[in-house]
Amino acid sequence: PTEWIDMACPMAYDLKGYIFSGMGKFADAMPWLDRAIALTPYYGLARNERAYVLAHSGHLQEGLAAYRETVAIANSHADAAQIKPIALRGIGWILIEQGDLDGAEAVYRESLQLDPNNATATSELDYIRGLRKKAQAGSSEPR
Repeated sequence: PTEWIDMACPMAYDLKGYIFSGMGKFADAMPWLDRAIALTPYYGLARNERAYVLAHSGHLQEGLAAYRETVAIANSHADAAQIKPIALRGIGWILIEQGDLDGAEAVYRESLQLDPNNATATSELDYIRGLRKKAQAGSSEPR
């Protein structure tokens, strides 16, 4: 049997998870985000927030996998496409944390192709340039 669920229900679950996430209560956020995803597997906002919660609670690899899953869903479902540049920026943040500046730069540039004037992506690219200059200056100092 089919049970019809109004979209307001998963959106409410997502919002509750988002609020807990914003408060830094990641353990409280996760069940609400999981409920939203269970009801609407292609709902990009809840998936993206879940990836954020994983990454910012110290589970970088799981967060990276979740962000990449969000991008894959955005690529295959038009209703989720709007979340792709945001998920790419999440991937970029994790890659910077892991020291993969080339990978981070690539995803931030891809994000800017989809959201050309995004201040976060532009700022992160500036940050990457600064990290590279600092590393280059440190390696050229006499020993």
